[in-house]
Amino acid sequence: MGFIANFKAKRAAKRAQSVYESALLEWEKENKVLNHALEIFTAASQGDEPNDQSLVQKKGELVLWTGQAIYHVTGRTPSRYSGSSQGFSIPLVAGIRYRVGSHSGTMIPGEEMQMDKDQGMVKLTNQRLIFAGPIA
Repeated sequence: MGFIANFKAKRAAKRAQSVYESALLEWEKENKVLNHALEIFTAASQGDEPNDQSLVQKKGELVLWTGQAIYHVTGRTPSRYSGSSQGFSIPLVAGIRYRVGSHSGTMIPGEEMQMDKDQGMVKLTNQRLIFAGPIA
């Protein structure tokens, strides 16, 4: 192998190692979350109750997961009016005019978009999903 081919091979190996390490890191994060979820659901199926005293629970209800969340709502940007008119205006008295003609137009609704409404705690139980924030 020549110098340039050896350089390209080393660079490709470094790039492949970097891609592998980032994929491994992402897999380890997902594996940790899924193992934690598995522990929670296994404990809930065996009837073990977690130590969550911040929620008044119904009889037989178990808190499975608690975490931070953002409450999203669907909103719209402001609507606008697009139209035209035809005709003319007749001056009557100083600054007062009489308009003769017609006006036509349509209202164009705003664009739909997701908006963050509130940020707070979310709790998943075996019977319901609860969001608690300053607004909601």
